[in-house]
Amino acid sequence: MESGKNWQGSETIVEDNSLLVTRTGDTNLFVLNDSGREIWQAWRLGYDRKEIARLLADIYEADKDQLLEDVDQAICEWQTKGLIADQDNSAGLHEHKPIVENLKSTARLPVSEWYSRRSYRLYDFNFDLYFETQGLDAVVHPVFSHLEIQSSRKPDAHFELLNGDSGLVLQNRSIVKTEIPTTQALAMVTFTEVALAAYQGRDNLMVFHAAAVASGDACVVLPGAGGSGKSTLTTALLDRGFNYLSDDVVPIDRKSQKAVPMPFSLNLKSGSRKVLKNILARWPQQPTEYSWDGRRVWYLNPIHDQHIATNKLYQVMLLVFPEWGMNNQTILTPLTTIQKIERLIAGNSLLGNSVGSQLTEELINWLKYIPAYSLQYASLKQAVTTVEDLLMHK
Repeated sequence: MESGKNWQGSETIVEDNSLLVTRTGDTNLFVLNDSGREIWQAWRLGYDRKEIARLLADIYEADKDQLLEDVDQAICEWQTKGLIADQDNSAGLHEHKPIVENLKSTARLPVSEWYSRRSYRLYDFNFDLYFETQGLDAVVHPVFSHLEIQSSRKPDAHFELLNGDSGLVLQNRSIVKTEIPTTQALAMVTFTEVALAAYQGRDNLMVFHAAAVASGDACVVLPGAGGSGKSTLTTALLDRGFNYLSDDVVPIDRKSQKAVPMPFSLNLKSGSRKVLKNILARWPQQPTEYSWDGRRVWYLNPIHDQHIATNKLYQVMLLVFPEWGMNNQTILTPLTTIQKIERLIAGNSLLGNSVGSQLTEELINWLKYIPAYSLQYASLKQAVTTVEDLLMHK
């Protein structure tokens, strides 16, 4: 394990004396409360695990052996999540990925040999997809079809989709992913890589794992992990006339501190389709099912002329954290700044690219002035009305 004295990153005190920590070169945030903060501060001073336990035992007159277990548990969690490094800088930091990433790309085809080249735009990010065959085009393109534009001479990124020796391949100048088993899996991998390329090149304050909708110039961001009900609520808000900004990724531009539209297809789960049955019956295009490695999603394209307004940045007026449950009552609860941060971390939101104490402080100061609520709901109609009322009285 690395030494606490050699650790590099930023540490910022927030309300209730919680400590917000992020490692240099990483975009993950960690909130340390009470005992976690004290263990961290002792580790940063160079104490080993037994010394930390003795120190805490003297302070709290508590059982040293129990405190040693607490210290070991905290340090193990930090190592697993990558906040501190193992001695070999590898154990526990990466999950196994079923897609193979190679440094060497598959031979590129002459332009004349591609079946098609299509151009797309996400706000100010232009990208091209090159398809080797009609079959690849037919399966992958529909996920992005609502973003298609006339051919762009200077795309910000391009991706090549082709057949390889051991499966399908997605590649560009930066990444090569091989052994992708099916065309549906290729569509899902392409979706992820395009999203990464679209926001990683920006100077972000934070990248929310969230949906977002707009009414006029006002934006409501709906952060949450998968299964929280954000896609369901977003679709219902679109049906009520809101404009569509995103369903999965919402970068916050650091300079303007406004939301950047990323109007990818909505990702619906099987439960969402049941709840949204009546709304989807009015949709001109039905969602398309894609599955891979046990994961099933239905991609639903927004209605371009009705829903998409991506020619500007949007002022964030509200953060609403949806919590759908079959037996939930509709309950709206205001959140403190530290509760906002904890929920964003739990939902896999990331700090911007320029990690440092200044960026962390900018984020905290921004979040202080953005009203935020948790919204438990089972009734979609009541949830939509609650969001509309919040925005009306803002």
